Amino acid sequence: MRSNVVRVLARLGAALCVVVVLIAGVATGTASAGGAGQQVQVCAGFSAQRYIKIEGTNQNNQWTSMTMPVSGWCATSWGWWWVGSVRTTSYDGNWNQLGFNWCGPVPAWQSTDVYNCIWHG
Repeated sequence: MRSNVVRVLARLGAALCVVVVLIAGVATGTASAGGAGQQVQVCAGFSAQRYIKIEGTNQNNQWTSMTMPVSGWCATSWGWWWVGSVRTTSYDGNWNQLGFNWCGPVPAWQSTDVYNCIWHG
């Protein structure tokens, strides 16, 4: 009899752990197009560019910056979420500045997760 009670309690405990993990996963999810900002895609058009720096307000209304390598003509700030005006700066492989551009305002919400910052120049 006692071993049956122990088995039932063990199964209930395991089920409770699964529920807690699932709830924690939902509560700590990343921002999405649902309303806290957008990831930014920068297409600067400099053939020599190797890095792009983005500076601006993130989804928590805090000023921040990040730098990412460029593969080709464009780069996307995957996992970084922006709102409002952002400044994008393009660098060559020796970290010489090639140019900069103000982009935005990046909306808090739009139908996709990526806002395009295309340089015109």
